[in-house]
Amino acid sequence: MAELLNTDKEMAASFLNSVLNQLNWAFSEFIGMIQEIQQAAERPERNFVDARQLKVCATCFDLSVSLLRVLEMTVTLVPEIFLDWSRPSAELLLRRLAQVNNQAPPPHTSLSLFSYTVEHISQTTRPRIITSDFFSP
Repeated sequence: MAELLNTDKEMAASFLNSVLNQLNWAFSEFIGMIQEIQQAAERPERNFVDARQLKVCATCFDLSVSLLRVLEMTVTLVPEIFLDWSRPSAELLLRRLAQVNNQAPPPHTSLSLFSYTVEHISQTTRPRIITSDFFSP
């Protein structure tokens, strides 16, 4: 993979833009859903949280973490994509990488937020939702 990304500059930029766009979407969806779930769980009328919504939220979280790992692998294997100024896309990709670094909370923070929310919802609405399986890195 490193060799391919190093030699085909256009494909490398396209690949990274795709990863960054998907990461932006998945993480935005995760944050939006987790906020909706928290708000629903805190309402006095105790509306139940839809199990499908929890599954979609968990999937967006897993997708975000996986895309961050792909991005981390790419930065580690082929840093030239971001640092070789002869590449027309290097500056833009480096800026986008910095944005991801500044916007995404540390993995333990987002995992804690997700775990806390699901645990809180489970305690308050236990009979109404199905059991969730969690990935432990």
